[in-house]
Amino acid sequence: EKMSTLSLFHVNPTSTQPLTVPDKMLAWSKVDTRSTKKRYLHSSIIWKHYIITYGGSTTNDGANDAFGDVIIFNINTYQWGRAKIRGRIPQARYGHTACLYNEDQMLIFGGYSGSNTMSDLLVMTPDESNCKNTPLGELEYLIFIKKVRSIQCEGMATVKSRGDYSRCRHTANIVKNQMYIFGGMDEFEECTNDVLV
Repeated sequence: EKMSTLSLFHVNPTSTQPLTVPDKMLAWSKVDTRSTKKRYLHSSIIWKHYIITYGGSTTNDGANDAFGDVIIFNINTYQWGRAKIRGRIPQARYGHTACLYNEDQMLIFGGYSGSNTMSDLLVMTPDESNCKNTPLGELEYLIFIKKVRSIQCEGMATVKSRGDYSRCRHTANIVKNQMYIFGGMDEFEECTNDVLV
């Protein structure tokens, strides 16, 4: 069964010891997630004092189960919010990756829509300047995502490639100005071991 829980790991902020401190100084706590949908195979980044989560699914069998929403968790206030995307709404997906680039852009690569494996790169630019409370008391970030750009990844450098960049359930990391994508599952539902740069 899918869980809709968020657990936070706390380290005693007054301690100057490394993470090898006694167990009594470390603790997990659960956050109320009743206002969020259960999901898995989503992606998240940390931006300022927010956890920004995009996409995901409730099951693994169809496009109707893929999410295309953006939800936000404020680490300081423990409040959930939702983003209102301005511009083109990206195709719902799960099994994609997200990385924070240049401190102000969320790069989302690939994923699965429920019917096809994707190779596009979405660029989302968060903006917290317009934020208001909804009638339900939940935060709504109006125009939180200023720009969504879809880039077809043709001519991407590869360490080893079979010619198609479509994939889901891969990993992605940004080092300096380059994004490294490793492995995943291709459009034929076969595991890959190539590296895209």
